[in-house]
Amino acid sequence: MGNLVSQDLEGSYNKLCKELLENNPRHQDGCLHWASQTFKSDKLTHFIDCLGKNTCLKRLVLRDLDGLEDAPSLAKAIQQHPTLVCLGFNGRLLKQDFQVFADAFLESPTLTELEIENSIVPANTIDGVITILTKSPKAKATSLALKGCQVDASLLDRFTDVLASSATATTLEKLEITLKPPVQAMESAKNLNLFFQAKDSVLTKVKFAGFLQNALPSLLEGAKGHPVLKHITLEGKGVNDEDSTEELAQLLLEAPPSLEVLDLSNCYLTSDGVTRLAEVMLKSKSASLKELYFSHNSLANEGVLALSKVLEDPASKYRETLQVLDLRMNQIGSEGIAALCRALETSPPALQRLFIGEEAPRPNPSRQFVSNDIQALVEMLQKNSFLRDLNLEDASFDDEDLLNNFLDALGKNKTFLKGLRVAVRTTKELQAIADKISALHLERLHVKVMDGAEFDEATAKALLGSLEKNDSLHDLVLSDMKGPNAAVWKSFEPKIKHLLAQRTGNGVKRSLVDSSNGEANNDSKRSKSSDL
Repeated sequence: MGNLVSQDLEGSYNKLCKELLENNPRHQDGCLHWASQTFKSDKLTHFIDCLGKNTCLKRLVLRDLDGLEDAPSLAKAIQQHPTLVCLGFNGRLLKQDFQVFADAFLESPTLTELEIENSIVPANTIDGVITILTKSPKAKATSLALKGCQVDASLLDRFTDVLASSATATTLEKLEITLKPPVQAMESAKNLNLFFQAKDSVLTKVKFAGFLQNALPSLLEGAKGHPVLKHITLEGKGVNDEDSTEELAQLLLEAPPSLEVLDLSNCYLTSDGVTRLAEVMLKSKSASLKELYFSHNSLANEGVLALSKVLEDPASKYRETLQVLDLRMNQIGSEGIAALCRALETSPPALQRLFIGEEAPRPNPSRQFVSNDIQALVEMLQKNSFLRDLNLEDASFDDEDLLNNFLDALGKNKTFLKGLRVAVRTTKELQAIADKISALHLERLHVKVMDGAEFDEATAKALLGSLEKNDSLHDLVLSDMKGPNAAVWKSFEPKIKHLLAQRTGNGVKRSLVDSSNGEANNDSKRSKSSDL
């Protein structure tokens, strides 16, 4: 089933049930969201019947269930579903009936993933989660997420104590605990430290947010040397605390041999903290990191200068391993852009994807690309033979002609770049895209069309004409188009789609993705490992 998001409207309800009954395999990895205010007697019976006839849904998210009339019947239908892997709860959670769903989770032959999101988590809900984690012999959860939850510190302590003391470490592969508001969680951090160090741990991916600075050193210390941990995500102000940054530096120095992804986006990191991390990265005798994310921090020029040294030093182990670097939204000036581009001119052989740019309009200190920045990027792309994808989707340009100049340079001087993401904020920028596609050597192009850009019939015709002259592009995404833009696109989409679908080259089917309806616009922040 697809990514179906429901509101409390009769038409939405009917659409959801229709999708359930259709069993469209195109959507088998998606999810169904349902807000339960209309789940009264007859509708609930009908929904359960539709769910029972579905044979491909993988992920079911139930929202705002405090008004549910018959939890046992719905829980039984979920338990008996043949393909459900993930069960989630969003918003107002059950006060008395959550245990019914916990028992259904345990009895289900397919459910292994549990999500609880955006909720005040009461004690009985934690009790239900603990049941899933500990009930013998069916402690089978492979993924557990508390997303953006308001959790009392004592409940969090009890929950993490169970994690540390149960056999969960032998089954749990993914763990997310993101807390709103932040929590003083010293005891919980100690419990998680023990959980990390459990014998036979199979944990590969963790995300923590809302742990205040006094808890983070203990939490990070436990991750060092983990045998199979691949992905660590941290968020929140506590990461930039001096003690936390030092422990994070030690984590990089003694990183788990399997660690491939470190995501420090939205951590309030400053240039001082990142400089300390970069110093340690240069000292590292071994490195396994493939992806490093620093977006939405305050690295400024100094932080980028420090990271640039890691990329350009011939002795740096990260030149051999780092494939993705995300530096968006960091108030980086021209000095930082220039230093980064100089470092990348030496072609660090591993780096393939770069995210960079500041969003505008934005409160100070917002910054747009100026001419010197574009020139530095162009010169870097002409010399770098390894970079494949450049994400400028968050960038804006000080002058409307700058995007036009950038595209001109890409067309005139063939580079190794294969994928580009860019946002257009004015009609002139959108027209530049339409006019310049014919000369581009790209394979993938994603254009985010902001509200200030008008996609009219003339621009659509220019786009189609350029595509007819281009023989390299096989993936084109136009996203975020609304109102009149969406209407014009709808009339031209079949022609453009047909044109790309007819192309063949190197055995690759040419295709177009239209994400004006939101289906293909989900990697702005978190689908980072996929192709551009």
